[in-house]
Amino acid sequence: MPQGLRVALLSWAVFCFSTCSVVHAGTLHLLDIAEQKDIAVNELAPRLASIGIVAMGERHGNRNDHQALQDILSAVLPHKKELALGLEMFQQSSQAELDAYIDGELDDSGLAEVFAHDWGDGFKSVLPLLQFCRDHGIPLIGLNIPREITHKIAARGFLALDEDELTELPPLTCNISPAYEDFLRSILGDHHHGSSSFTFFCEAQRVWDASFAANALNYLADNPESTVFVLCGSVHAWKPAMPSQIHERAPAVSQITILPDLPPGAKITTNDGDYVIIDEKQ
Repeated sequence: MPQGLRVALLSWAVFCFSTCSVVHAGTLHLLDIAEQKDIAVNELAPRLASIGIVAMGERHGNRNDHQALQDILSAVLPHKKELALGLEMFQQSSQAELDAYIDGELDDSGLAEVFAHDWGDGFKSVLPLLQFCRDHGIPLIGLNIPREITHKIAARGFLALDEDELTELPPLTCNISPAYEDFLRSILGDHHHGSSSFTFFCEAQRVWDASFAANALNYLADNPESTVFVLCGSVHAWKPAMPSQIHERAPAVSQITILPDLPPGAKITTNDGDYVIIDEKQ
């Protein structure tokens, strides 16, 4: 991992144990990695309101993570109304349905069908967050690409995609650096998650990172006054993943990364994330 301010998992655990006793119930707190101190979400909210893109990592299907983001959005709203939420769980091709949901033209059951097609299980976990966005007029953005494409990349590599499949992707390259491979190994070990090779697995992850970044930036380009929150799997939210793709495409766009947890034995630096959720319920 890059050198910098290192916060070992053990140190973080001791810190959290010492501070959770003073965290009031119902008040979300985060660990400020740079300052190594607890910060309440209401204190952080004005800064978040000034940022272009906020990456929020989640453990898929974890209601606590979705509630944490809802708490963050609730805290930011008094400071800024122009918010949007990009979602890994929905494909970019489902944008019309997401717009219809926010406009009240598609109900929860209709959105559940879209979710099942684009993602699969877990709609009940994220539904309160989606309802919160609908009720407060926060646009939802589909960030993902067809699952068949990433499955093919994981099995056969990026170069196996045909021209029709490439048209389903935003403009991107799929160069995997040794540093990116090291990053994924540091988080996931050598688990390929169904891929026939670690290189192909890295390519699939990189295409996801790049697609989320490109689709979030497209929305921000059309809505430059907005702050776009991106809810994605925790691995994609780390700075070497999707945020690095955002920086590569738009270096001037300000970013903040919020992680939901630390993997067992992990060490984290300010080059990897900015804040970690502190939640005694986890």
